[in-house]
Amino acid sequence: MDVNKIKSQKSILELLEFGIINIDKSSGPTSFNVSDFVKKKLNLRKTSHFGTLDPKVTGVLPVALNRACKLTGFFLGENKDA
Repeated sequence: MDVNKIKSQKSILELLEFGIINIDKSSGPTSFNVSDFVKKKLNLRKTSHFGTLDPKVTGVLPVALNRACKLTGFFLGENKDA
């Protein structure tokens, strides 16, 4: 889907209500710390990270926003080999 089309149809508040963002986690913070930071900075009701990265590990950490938190169980339950 075209990103510009999505931007023109949805407001930022709508995107924050049911969205998933990818964070490039640096070494140091826990996955919970990163998720909590996103929650506070974006003034959200709820965030949830998809899986856990060890504090010493760097990598991509998907973070679900508000209503999208309900999806984390679905994605974490899926077979990663498929």
